[in-house]
Parts: sequence; C-alpha cells; structure tokens
Amino acid sequence: MEERRVFWHAEEVEITLKEFKLLQTLTEHPNRAFTRDELLTLVWGDNYYGSDRAIDDLVKRLRRKIKELPVDTVWGHGYRLRMERTGQ
Repeated sequence: MEERRVFWHAEEVEITLKEFKLLQTLTEHPNRAFTRDELLTLVWGDNYYGSDRAIDDLVKRLRRKIKELPVDTVWGHGYRLRMERTGQ
C-alpha cells in the first residue's frame, strides 16, 4: 500500500490514483456492498460535485486493466469486491 503499486498474478498493473483509491477501499472491505455515493466520498472526498456514474467509469477501467478482478455490480446499489471466505 505504501508504494501505491498493484500486482496481479505477479505482474505490475499501471493504474491511476483514483483507481488505486477505489481498489484500496474495496480490498480493505471484502464482500461489503458499497453504494456509489459512499464510493464517491471515499475516493474523491466530501467536496465531489458531479455524477455518481464516475464510479462506474472507474470500475470499467479497472476491469479492463485487471481482467479477472472479482468486482461485482450490486444492481440498484453499487459495487462489492467478492472474496471467498475461508475457514468457515
């Protein structure tokens, strides 16, 4: 996290700061469904003015860069990073 670098299957993936913040938020809270508004605040801050579809664009760009990224669309709500639970 400190280096702000992302690796997928041992290969570094070049992503923007906003993409990194979104991915960081999702990975810190696996399986939690976030609304678009929550993600906007967490990625852009409280002073963001614009469409909540900016999150859709970030997710689309991340999915293009990391083909197997397990980010699920939660219809009518937002997004969640799907992680399998182990030991349960």
